[in-house]
Amino acid sequence: MLNRRQIQKIVKQAYPSGMFISGEQKQLRKILMQDIMSDLEQNPDITYQEAAAHYIDTAELASVNEQPHLPKRIGILIGITLVIIVLCILLYVISNQFTPPTYYF
Repeated sequence: MLNRRQIQKIVKQAYPSGMFISGEQKQLRKILMQDIMSDLEQNPDITYQEAAAHYIDTAELASVNEQPHLPKRIGILIGITLVIIVLCILLYVISNQFTPPTYYF
């Protein structure tokens, strides 16, 4: 009988973290976890090696786009950096248009 830790290990090996977008990865892992749990109800004597051989298919993993998606946080940081750079350039252009006040004594 498989324990929960072994099932989670199979699920993580079937859908590695760098291959999918975070939301898609969670959904795929949840579906696979439900499939494994339903199969365990029908066949409780399955071993870890049998389950891993059944659920972790090398051809399926090879068909997935191997270029990992950029994490969402990195995209947000790049966007914030670009906004800051544009604001700095805009402030520089605006500040050059104003003439400083001249004081006469």
